[in-house]
Amino acid sequence: MKKLLVFALVAMVAIVACQKDPNGKDDEKAFKQTARMKTLVAVYGDDNESWAYTYDAQGRVSKVEAAWNGSVYSNFTFTYEGSKCTVKDGDKAAYDIDLNADGLAVKIKDYDKNKTIELTYVDGFIASAKVNGADATQQSVTNECVDYWTRLNTDTGEWRHKEHTYTTTENVGAVHTEWAEDAGLKRWLYESGIVGRASRFCCATAQWADRTALAEYTYVFDPVTGAIAKETKNYGEPGALEFDCEFTFTWEAIK
Repeated sequence: MKKLLVFALVAMVAIVACQKDPNGKDDEKAFKQTARMKTLVAVYGDDNESWAYTYDAQGRVSKVEAAWNGSVYSNFTFTYEGSKCTVKDGDKAAYDIDLNADGLAVKIKDYDKNKTIELTYVDGFIASAKVNGADATQQSVTNECVDYWTRLNTDTGEWRHKEHTYTTTENVGAVHTEWAEDAGLKRWLYESGIVGRASRFCCATAQWADRTALAEYTYVFDPVTGAIAKETKNYGEPGALEFDCEFTFTWEAIK
């Protein structure tokens, strides 16, 4: 009888250990980013804005070149000294950044917008952000994916939730197809990797919990690295989605 009980317990443990989450994603397999971004291009009709990334020997972003329709308008350089990172646009101060032990920004002074952003993290994901001392947003993460981020409704004082669903395709380039927008940081800075992890899987939909309209994302993937080569966002009421915006990416493998 004891042998039967032991066998039953071992079998139960084996089943639990092999279970996947409700979305069919295997939590036992450790995620590994295998590609890093070379360029990010935002397409606005006939115009485009691009950002080209350069990295140092430690794999940290060291330079970002920004251009409008191919004409460079900013050259951001990142200088690291211990837990500090100074970002300049040419000779002009752009950001002063305090880093935690994982190299993630915990405090950012944005000279262009004259504001200070303070960030907290859980497992490398942004958990909360303050802008000039005031609560700005929070993020909830499950199974290495952002469930939702929040925005304060200034009329009611309540926090709205922007909720996300995901595909089963791993986001091997760590693209921020969703991010806590109310932290007040630009997407190109998120994609530098200095402000937290991206969701493990590619975002499928994004929707405010108090709205029926939603955003739906589709992707084309780079055949060499498996990272996202093109991200297309359609937005509108269910059954009547219209094109909203498009981003393209190029990659280099992480060795």
